[in-house]
Amino acid sequence: MKNAASAKHRKLFMAAKVSGGIPLISPLLGDALIQASLDPKISRIELIAVGPTGARPHPLEIVAFHACDGRRLALDLADEESPRDVDVYGLFLVTAEELGLELLQRSRSDIRREPLFANCGMVWSHVNHRVAIGDRIRIMQMLAEEGPLRIGDIIKNGTYRTDPSAALMALACHDVVELDLGEAALGPDTQARIRKRND
Repeated sequence: MKNAASAKHRKLFMAAKVSGGIPLISPLLGDALIQASLDPKISRIELIAVGPTGARPHPLEIVAFHACDGRRLALDLADEESPRDVDVYGLFLVTAEELGLELLQRSRSDIRREPLFANCGMVWSHVNHRVAIGDRIRIMQMLAEEGPLRIGDIIKNGTYRTDPSAALMALACHDVVELDLGEAALGPDTQARIRKRND
């Protein structure tokens, strides 16, 4: 949720699941978008811009997640360290309801929960890693034929041109591979699988 006027000249968050770019108005929003980008339950992320009306004097932008089960969720991000404007939040709630969006309430504590926070940060640090086409095909074929597989087994059982662990992280960032990141620290026992397409 943000006032559209305040979003100008901001750095944009770009990712495979994102339609266009989303202005990063805070580091916490960036962390929330990274986690959604790596969440197998989220198929698409979009920024909904709503123009001003009589009841809404300023334009509003809502970050919406499209869940694989068909729901559309408005990100309701609360930062305990930065109280939000009550009037803007009220407009956000009304607008989300008008658009038929369910609320997905996330706090700083939710976003920073471990091991998910550290795992997602570690994976996303490889978002710009260039995966050799042979490595991509080899990993995808292995997962299609034998998956899901432990990361350690993928690394051990293949021959790769570049670092296979970095390739796996990059493929997760590119929405090609799913990784289990919420329950245990990222490591050789982390499960990987081909991304399922439900949209």
